[in-house]
Amino acid sequence: MSGPQHDKDVTTSGFALFVVLSFLLLLASISVGFFSSARNFAFISRNLMQTARDDAVAKSFVLLAAQRYLEWVKTKGEAPRVVSCSLAGRYSRVEVTFRNHAGLVDLNAASPDLLQVGFTAIGANGDDAKRLAATVEAYRMIDPSNASSDLELSVDGGLKHGLFESVSELLDFELPAGVNAFVLNDVFTVQSGSGTVDGRYLSSRVQSAIKALAREGSPFVNSTGKGLPAFTVFATVWSTGQVATRASAIYLPGEGDVAKRTGPIDMDRRAISMDPDNRDSTCDRFFDQASLSLIAELVK
Repeated sequence: MSGPQHDKDVTTSGFALFVVLSFLLLLASISVGFFSSARNFAFISRNLMQTARDDAVAKSFVLLAAQRYLEWVKTKGEAPRVVSCSLAGRYSRVEVTFRNHAGLVDLNAASPDLLQVGFTAIGANGDDAKRLAATVEAYRMIDPSNASSDLELSVDGGLKHGLFESVSELLDFELPAGVNAFVLNDVFTVQSGSGTVDGRYLSSRVQSAIKALAREGSPFVNSTGKGLPAFTVFATVWSTGQVATRASAIYLPGEGDVAKRTGPIDMDRRAISMDPDNRDSTCDRFFDQASLSLIAELVK
């Protein structure tokens, strides 16, 4: 058949085909977008769930290790500074590091000389360390009329004229570049209440500063401190040779044998850089069998 009617039918059929194809293309593009979004959503959800699990594992290790550390100190005396455990499954290793606050510089009790050691430990040079030590004295001084008038002080928000409640208050001071909350908590404390540091528990930063300033024989360094005024626990969990997660918290010896958590501290990714291939055998000696069973369940 030919003629106008035939041409009209062909045109109508071609238009209909065009509409159908356009609809199919639109549906395909919507479907591709939908399935792509679904895959992205599933991927993000899996990552979020894994991150949450990693975080929970690290915090659980901190809690478990804190309680065991306190029990060890009370029953056996000086505890290990680092405990390293090989794991099975997704997590290959956990390293737990302990910091006894008897070896840290107390911001509320330390003398100017000891404060200078502390600020040297975080990287301040001689004059800056002295200036920061003097600033701490003025900051914590209850009666401001006793403060020296010729000090060059710089503290965001001004002087408190009260005791430090947290080491993080130092972040308002003019500190050396690169100093963060982790570095500060590796040197200073507000928990020991002592004007001395126990030479048995010095952090590496404090120990280096004492040697640099030739203060090994100073009266503020002793080995007869308060024992365990407070302690910090750092947990680093490894997975296939890489750090999967970290967590930390500060604890006080509570009533009985209970470790009382006072709060977390910010972790520096470079803070605890133990070698993942280090095969320390202290895990089986540090944790009792009940704890080891909990660890096995935790990392399944």
